[in-house]
Amino acid sequence: MSAIDVIRARLDEAGVPTPVVPKQGKPDVVAFVDVNACVACGLCIPHCPAECIETLPAGAVAGRDPQPVQVRHAECVGCHLCVEICAHLTDANAVRTYDANLIEQVLSLEIPEETPAARTTPEPGDENWAEGGGFHHMGEGSCIEGLLSDDDRARLAAEHTGRGAA
Repeated sequence: MSAIDVIRARLDEAGVPTPVVPKQGKPDVVAFVDVNACVACGLCIPHCPAECIETLPAGAVAGRDPQPVQVRHAECVGCHLCVEICAHLTDANAVRTYDANLIEQVLSLEIPEETPAARTTPEPGDENWAEGGGFHHMGEGSCIEGLLSDDDRARLAAEHTGRGAA
């Protein structure tokens, strides 16, 4: 069993619904990346079922090369995979989920019920979403930590990248 399989199995145990792609309803939560904590490893990108995570364009976060990733919030299905990958396969813990209504209100955007036809370039987000920022405490990190067995932890450790925060 791969680390991703372990994460998916524990998310199922935690009651996180298996994502429906293309999206069929507004998710309760959407993912948001703390670009200051993101190590730009890109591990979350290929595992996102909605394909809504991408590396930010050059210069989006000053002084960063490579650029961190961010979520296209309107496309997110709230599956938590990116949160768990970041928490358990890197040392970053840069991704959290936030109430979709909070994201809509603060960022003045709509989280639609269906996947938008056109993709937009994600924005980095401001310091309010970073560690110590005004909204960071409202996000949820790993929801499977307490469900991991010793065997699970060994599997995750075997595939851990060991990359720390930038």
